[in-house]
Amino acid sequence: MLKKWRFLGLLVVAFGIVWVIRSQPTISMAHPPDSPPSYYHDIAPIIAQHCLMCHTEGGIGTVALDTPESAVENSAKIALTAAVGDMPPWMPGPESPAMLHERKLTEEEITLLVEWARADAPLGDPSEAVEVNPTEIPSIRQDVVLTMPEYTPDATLRDDYRCFLIDPQVAEDRYITAYTVQPGQPSVVHHVLLYQIEGWGRALAERRDAQDEGLGWQCFGGPDVAGVDGGLENSIGSWTPGTFPTIFPEGTGVRLIGGGLIIMQVHYNLSAGALPDQTSAILQLAPADAEIQPLTTYSLYAPVEIPCPADTTNPECDRATARRLILEQTGRRPTDLMDMCQHSLEDYIHQDAANVTSTCEYPVPYNLEVISVLAHMHLRGKSIRIESNPSESDGQVILDIPDWDFHWQGGYILQEPLLLKRGDTVRITCVWDNTHGDNLRYIFWGESTEDEMCLGAVITRQATR
Repeated sequence: MLKKWRFLGLLVVAFGIVWVIRSQPTISMAHPPDSPPSYYHDIAPIIAQHCLMCHTEGGIGTVALDTPESAVENSAKIALTAAVGDMPPWMPGPESPAMLHERKLTEEEITLLVEWARADAPLGDPSEAVEVNPTEIPSIRQDVVLTMPEYTPDATLRDDYRCFLIDPQVAEDRYITAYTVQPGQPSVVHHVLLYQIEGWGRALAERRDAQDEGLGWQCFGGPDVAGVDGGLENSIGSWTPGTFPTIFPEGTGVRLIGGGLIIMQVHYNLSAGALPDQTSAILQLAPADAEIQPLTTYSLYAPVEIPCPADTTNPECDRATARRLILEQTGRRPTDLMDMCQHSLEDYIHQDAANVTSTCEYPVPYNLEVISVLAHMHLRGKSIRIESNPSESDGQVILDIPDWDFHWQGGYILQEPLLLKRGDTVRITCVWDNTHGDNLRYIFWGESTEDEMCLGAVITRQATR
């Protein structure tokens, strides 16, 4: 229901944008003022630069746009999703610092797409096609290749989250200086997370792997084995469609623990069908004797205490009842972070269920430079924000996602490192909406789809300034 109403809202906004464009004189350097944009001259370069990494035959995009005919057929959808900012998928808002490989359209490009759709998507003259220089994708060395076994996702699920245990066969500690992921079946691989397990956890991980029938094991919230529970301290990388290879700043790297194992968590979106997949991750390692400054990941958590709307009568909206049911069903009590974050239950139980807000603050232990940032919530998430020294004159936004979408989460690399000084404070803020669905209940921190999280991470190096 939430997505339905959101889509209707997008339609209203989009038609408003189209009306505004219609009501204004057309001024564009890209085509003569008395003629509409054409596919060959104006639209093909935009699609090639911003869309074809996903929207090709066999890609993760639900619609292929790699032919003139398919682009024309979908011109209205292209214009709509571009006008309301749904495509290309890019969640960081305007307050976020500049990131590498931003997937954003310019205002001129959006106008061209809307004008083109409004004019019934003319192809134009092929001889006027504009030469498109494809974006150069950086290459990395294939020092370690981690390939999962061929797996066919569970066709009974809409989204299948599967964890696979892989031995990198690295005996001594090394440093990862770059990595990338190559999906075996791009039409179903929605995102990939890479975790590592130290040698002491090998037996536990192998036992967990053997418990589920078939290959790997179900792991929506995270691997949940040998201390790797979905937190980001143990993560060595992430990938989403359209992501370039991640290359860390020169002289830095993420430690790959010798004698450990890698867990590859793959999210399969099955809208294109349950097709067999064999995804690989490629790691570039620094020479064994290289002097590498280690990158450190600091996880940021805030409590998850999400009440129901005040007029809801479902018994599971009672907090005590919801806690008891979770204990009965899972054998574990919900994670409680209120004391750690200096909050009390009174801070949450009377909040508006449509805008439940939670925060937590962390002191910076020494001078650091943030080079990358991640954020994670589940399906009820509305927004998430990570910032330093909030309300102070020297405050800085590290990441602001004002319109959270669980399906497009990922990691972001800053164009310029952001300095945090010893004694600074980093705050994470999450906002949820618990007013939709047929079976509302009080929500705690948890691994399943119906639970929630407020989780962020900053990947840092020791400051040199």
